[in-house]
Amino acid sequence: MERGNDDIVEYVSDVRTYAFPQRWTSVTPLLSARHANGKAQVKRGIVVGCPIPRKYFETSGKGESDYQVHAGSYHVALQQAGIERANIMAYSSIMPAIAQRIGREEGFRMIQHGAEMKVIQAAAHVDTATGNRRATAAIMYGLLYPKSGGPTIGGLVCEYNGSAAVEEAKANLHSCLDGLYRGPDIHGRRFSDEYELRDVRFLSETIEPKKRFGTALVVLAFVDYFVPVLEQDAFDQEQEEVALAVAEQALGSGL
Repeated sequence: MERGNDDIVEYVSDVRTYAFPQRWTSVTPLLSARHANGKAQVKRGIVVGCPIPRKYFETSGKGESDYQVHAGSYHVALQQAGIERANIMAYSSIMPAIAQRIGREEGFRMIQHGAEMKVIQAAAHVDTATGNRRATAAIMYGLLYPKSGGPTIGGLVCEYNGSAAVEEAKANLHSCLDGLYRGPDIHGRRFSDEYELRDVRFLSETIEPKKRFGTALVVLAFVDYFVPVLEQDAFDQEQEEVALAVAEQALGSGL
């Protein structure tokens, strides 16, 4: 087969070595290969499962600003909550079985400037220019224990983000949490069939700002994670075969 004057790049795997023109190196990203010195070397690594949040702490804050919400009242609320140095990433509403509640001060000491922090948060904002005057944020969560006995399997969390008074927000969350506990999943199963919901906790924050923008914030902040290692020194053979098939097809067609 005539290859022309293209520079040749070799793809090296554990089994075979393939040579193909430089312009076809677009197939190698399928292999997560790295290019160095004209060679495409396959990377090995580890395969990990989804991180499971472990230690967490409860915190809350409120803030107001004349300028805006995100870089204004929300940031002030983060400062009051003590987590403004982290990059906040929001979870939904499930607590894992291994979750361990720690004190705020211990949690603060575990924050690294600029690190990701996964949180379950309720954040309510108000713009008084719209006529609204109050922002209320609240969280209610509890743990599920088998009715037959044994440790918790984890927990359920509900968040409130609105403008109601705290007691109204609490009543709303009580109904929401009960709905999660008793409602059927896609298979018709209910937590209430097998588990008791206990150790219920309620957290809230509210603000009626004097400035234009206001934020109320309640957070369950996770500071470490268990990461299961599924495979070590791993290589994705299936992806290699796909990429090599693409390379062979390209070489065979003389493109």
